[in-house]
Amino acid sequence: MVLANVAVMYRDYSGACDDYGGWATEGWWQVARGQTVHVLNTTNRNVYFYAYAADGTTWAGTDATMYVPTNGDAFGSCVDIGSTASQQVGVHKIDMGSTFSIYTMNLRR
Repeated sequence: MVLANVAVMYRDYSGACDDYGGWATEGWWQVARGQTVHVLNTTNRNVYFYAYAADGTTWAGTDATMYVPTNGDAFGSCVDIGSTASQQVGVHKIDMGSTFSIYTMNLRR
């Protein structure tokens, strides 16, 4: 059973999102209860996330915003790129510090 669908926003150093402030967006990882999912490798200490569950629970924040598709399809884009099939959501900031190696986020209701 899927507990949550997770999307992230992170600093993209590939150059693909330079015209959009350098931030990429990616999702949906489907995470079941008790499951651990590897999302990304990054050298940036700040990552943002948004998640939602089928029962209507959301993990949204006020630290920034990003567009996510409303149809639940997997996506990869740049921040501030949306379409009529997208919605803008608030995201939580995760500061992983300067010496992080692995960061685990627990989604609890």
